[in-house]
Formats: sequence, C-alpha cells, structure tokens
Amino acid sequence: MRIPQKVHYALLLVTDLARVYDSRVPLSLAAVAEQEGVSRGFLEEVAGHLREAGLIEGRRGASGGYILQRRPEEITVNDLIVAIEGPLAMVECLGGGHCVLSGSCPSRDVWRKVQARLLQTLSGITIAEMVGQPGRAGRHKEKI
Repeated sequence: MRIPQKVHYALLLVTDLARVYDSRVPLSLAAVAEQEGVSRGFLEEVAGHLREAGLIEGRRGASGGYILQRRPEEITVNDLIVAIEGPLAMVECLGGGHCVLSGSCPSRDVWRKVQARLLQTLSGITIAEMVGQPGRAGRHKEKI
C-alpha cells in the first residue's frame, strides 16, 4: 500500500498553515511551494480538494493565500486522506464495491480488521500533533 503524493502534499500544506493558525495570516501557495520544494501546480490541485472538503479557505488579494477552516487539533490525517482520495477502503468490497467472492472470501475479515485499525490510527493523529513533532516544529516558520 502506498500513500499518494497528493496526500503528502496535503500534509505539507496543512502543517504549514497550522504553524501560523493563531496569526490568521494567509499563506500563499507560491511561498509554501518554494519553502517545501514542491510543485506549485500540484499544490494548487491539492488545495482545491482541501477547500472543497472545508478544511482550508482561500483569501483573495495582494496579501491573500490560504488559512485553515478548523483548528489544527480538529483536523486529522484521515480528514486529509478523505479530502484527497475519498474514504479508506483496503479492498473493493470494503469500499462499497462488488466482489464475486464476498460471500465466501477467506481474507475479507482480515482486511476489515486491518482497515479498522488503520482508520483508528489515522483518525487519532491530529495536525496539531504533527506540527509539535521534534524536527518538524518551526520548520520554515520564519521564512513563510
């Protein structure tokens, strides 16, 4: 299982926004892209998904940019994954899809348990916790 690059970009953007949350100063995607060394175009696509999910808000104008819609302690890693990729589903039958083996599948219960534990873990990690991790806190704060 791989986490898509869009989710990594979402985490970068949202943690940068969380660091300046109390100031309510919008961050431009250009500044975030430059500081994080990522593609601005790809970051714009990610920001669109996060905006549609109600996690960030765009502000227009010369000093415009993005701010978080909710407090960092209220946003989880799972919220970002759902905004970018949709709800977690380890296998198609657990995501509402059809499987010809669903009635007799020996691995369905295994995947259901794995999915439940992963969802529990991802829903238990907040952006505030991520920003507070050693090595990440304060990163680029003074430059953005």
